[in-house]
Amino acid sequence: MSEVQLKQIGDTALYKPVEVGDLEAMLFLLGNPKATPGEFISLDDIWSATGNPKFPGYLVFLISLQNEAVSLEKALRQVLPKMPTTTMMVWTDYQEEKGEQGVATIRTLLSTELNPGNEPVLAGDVTFKLPPGMNDVHLGARAPVLSGLDADAHLTSLLVTYPPGQDFPTPDGKGVCFPLSGNSVGCLQFQGLIALQPPPPEQYPIEVTLADVQIDPFRPLNGKRTHKTYTGQNYEIVKQADGLHLIPEA
Repeated sequence: MSEVQLKQIGDTALYKPVEVGDLEAMLFLLGNPKATPGEFISLDDIWSATGNPKFPGYLVFLISLQNEAVSLEKALRQVLPKMPTTTMMVWTDYQEEKGEQGVATIRTLLSTELNPGNEPVLAGDVTFKLPPGMNDVHLGARAPVLSGLDADAHLTSLLVTYPPGQDFPTPDGKGVCFPLSGNSVGCLQFQGLIALQPPPPEQYPIEVTLADVQIDPFRPLNGKRTHKTYTGQNYEIVKQADGLHLIPEA
């Protein structure tokens, strides 16, 4: 596949994808308003697996694309960190009244920084707040942010794993995925274990099933954007002397 291209909106520092998917509302805002990448920029230009990207900034997710780009850029710069050296992701509400400056309100900000190995990680804890009855999604500070690449090594998604720990294995590319192209842009995608029949507390074994989950933070109750699909893979969580073990069912 060819790299995902974004086109400059007028004379602003905002860029939008050349090809837009269903309900996709993602923009890129240059961190440095004086940077001059030209009329087009690619996802490969705004992210780097090591070191600082060529053009750091903000991947901005909105509930819908806005017509007034000048007002939107000004509103975003009033609430976002100044002059980032790594690219961040932000879910933002935006409102504007005719003849007045629009107002941007941050719902969730995934701020990033470089770790001692010069690799991008989350700069702090992050929580996606969801409606009552749904579990919030928590991401830990210092969790690596990995590049999701297509067959031609072009960036198509970002993936947040788990923070480093003494007893944790090296992250293997599993975690919470954030698609940057296609119909799921702006969503969170991950796999989770769901109890088939919730047992009494501390009673083992626990029978669980693996599910593929997608959540749209803007549309958590829209079944087309937020849903889970059972994979048919079942497991037992068994308590043994050395801790808990996940065992596939025969």
